[in-house]
Amino acid sequence: MLRPPPRWNATSIGYLAIGHEIPVTPIQLVSMVSAIGNGGTYLPPSVLLETSQQLKQGNPMKPMPFRPEQELPQPLPPDAHRVISRP
Repeated sequence: MLRPPPRWNATSIGYLAIGHEIPVTPIQLVSMVSAIGNGGTYLPPSVLLETSQQLKQGNPMKPMPFRPEQELPQPLPPDAHRVISRP
């Protein structure tokens, strides 16, 4: 949702540099952060209803380490792809 350069004004360059004037949805933001957390692999967002049911029953989720090189689902879901190259 970026305005085309002819529609930028005098302050747009400064605002764009710090992330203003670039609106994103919450799902887009979470997808970006999860792609970084998944070692550069984009996985389509999904809703975990089972976890929600567990929380309602009083079973809290427990933190655990995540190792993206070892724990990505195989085969990857449709639309999953690498968005950040490996170092």
